[in-house]
Amino acid sequence: MPARSTLPNAHCSTLDVANQRIWRMVRRVIKEGGAINASSPPEDLHELRKSCKKLRYLMEFFQSLYPADEIQHLIKALKFLQNQLGEYQDVHVQIASLATFRTQMKFESGVTDRTLVQLILFYRRSNNAKARYAKSLRHALATFAENKNRAAFRRLFKPKIQKEAHSHEDHCLLQH
Repeated sequence: MPARSTLPNAHCSTLDVANQRIWRMVRRVIKEGGAINASSPPEDLHELRKSCKKLRYLMEFFQSLYPADEIQHLIKALKFLQNQLGEYQDVHVQIASLATFRTQMKFESGVTDRTLVQLILFYRRSNNAKARYAKSLRHALATFAENKNRAAFRRLFKPKIQKEAHSHEDHCLLQH
């Protein structure tokens, strides 16, 4: 006789496990995204980006369990948010690199004033781009967390908790 598994979700349905994991990540992304503001450090944005990536992996892996049009709409909203996070992070890294290059070049001999001026101009353009990306990011966060998307996430993924656990499936839903 085969041994019974002692793993916590071994007797749960795939749908129950998917709902639990996806719902947890949805809540994390919305919470982390809601905490982002103009003075948020880059590390917070990076953590949000990682959470979005985990959520997308889960949604894409389990998408066959859900109505295609509904999950595709939510994946599309998540991709838009991820793209905006990526653009914002890229320009932030670019600005930091330019500042480092400028400092290094000041102390190197043979660097012309013209080169330093061009570097400053590029730095200013990058800062302007950062402001545009910050605005786009705020829009993407608001769009992702808007009520219709929250309702769709809740409808698809929120575990249906029963008042009394009568079966293994009920236990799976109550466990996390």
